[in-house]
Amino acid sequence: MFVYYFIYSIFLFIMLLIYAPFYIRRMKRGSNYSPDLAKRIGFSLPVPRCKRGPRILIHSVSVGETRAVIPVIRELKARCPECEIYLTTTTGTGQRAAEQLGIHLDRILYFPLDFGFVCAAFLRRVKPDCICLTETELWPNFIRAASGYGIPLILINGRISDKSLRNYRYVKPFVRDVLRRFSILCMQSHLDAERIFSLGAGPSQVKVTGNIKFDLGHLHVDVGESGALRKRLGLHEGQAVIVAGSTHPGEEARIIDAYKMLLSEYPDLVLILAPRHVERSESIAKMIKESGMKSIFWSRLSENDRIGRGEILQIDVIGLLARIYSLATIVIIGGSFIPHGGQNPLEPAFFEKPILFGRHMENFRSISGMLTDTEGAIMVRDGNILPILSLLLSDKGRRERMGRAAKGVVRANQGSAGRTCDEVLRIIEGH
Repeated sequence: MFVYYFIYSIFLFIMLLIYAPFYIRRMKRGSNYSPDLAKRIGFSLPVPRCKRGPRILIHSVSVGETRAVIPVIRELKARCPECEIYLTTTTGTGQRAAEQLGIHLDRILYFPLDFGFVCAAFLRRVKPDCICLTETELWPNFIRAASGYGIPLILINGRISDKSLRNYRYVKPFVRDVLRRFSILCMQSHLDAERIFSLGAGPSQVKVTGNIKFDLGHLHVDVGESGALRKRLGLHEGQAVIVAGSTHPGEEARIIDAYKMLLSEYPDLVLILAPRHVERSESIAKMIKESGMKSIFWSRLSENDRIGRGEILQIDVIGLLARIYSLATIVIIGGSFIPHGGQNPLEPAFFEKPILFGRHMENFRSISGMLTDTEGAIMVRDGNILPILSLLLSDKGRRERMGRAAKGVVRANQGSAGRTCDEVLRIIEGH
């Protein structure tokens, strides 16, 4: 098995060499997208405080995963107040999202680069009593190092995508060795459990605990706050708003074109665009200008600014999209009209919004299936959103039925955070 880890480490080193010039270029341009490489190597780790209780390290990748673990952290803090929670992310946006969570965290750190010596140094410094990795975060050298130190490993909200399943099968003995180092694998669904069994996980390791993203612990937008947002943007009561969330290249153009066509019938219609990566805002603004309309940036709105006819509001800050969904008449989910795998539709579902997405929802197949089966969402398979938008804008009753159905899916699937917390505390108490 050593050969697999050696080959993987060589491959990772080559990828790091390839990536280094791009990283340096971004740093010279002042981009805040790339994290501080020194922090990921572990050169600036803080000195740990004296431990009050068990120290739990939770790793999430970026913004979505970071928000998803909020209910688990809250459960752990409520049931084990003396525990310390260390949260790690791999991206700068994930770090900023973690800082804005509004919950107590003892440390926010960058996850180490997956080289054995880096991971070992990180673990010696941080000294966690338990490590929770999220979804598909299987970092072989980190997992091997933690296992070598006798630190229990837990996979929370685990899932195995179609692409991951295909790729893992090519190195199944390697993946089996990685999986067998976990104390427990908490999977989102029975399909995910079957897939991880097929990759070599042991029967006693796997438990279906559900998807913690249904618990939506970060959403606290009340009617008053939503009203204040509408007033801030100059939206009158009942004014229709389309929110296109977490969009990717190749999607904004079709959304802008549909919006232009709808303006002739709905002159007060507002479009709010929230690109998945906010650093794309300037290029999207150029696209909007070329289409004959004007772009407004949220970050540049003054107190007296209002959205005018044919003006498109761009959300160019992190952490605002969930609140913006509360304003929507209709929500379009990005990442689904191109072969990307889709983005999470649960936030608009929580706010009882009718949802549209394209056919590429592979990363959220179970959730999107529940939403379409209950008619809480529509999958636009051909990508032509104009007729569906027009239909929904003219049919308030259908919009309301879709919104109630979407909210029903969220309510019916909540509780995973508590079940996950049960497993984490069981492992800690038994260690």
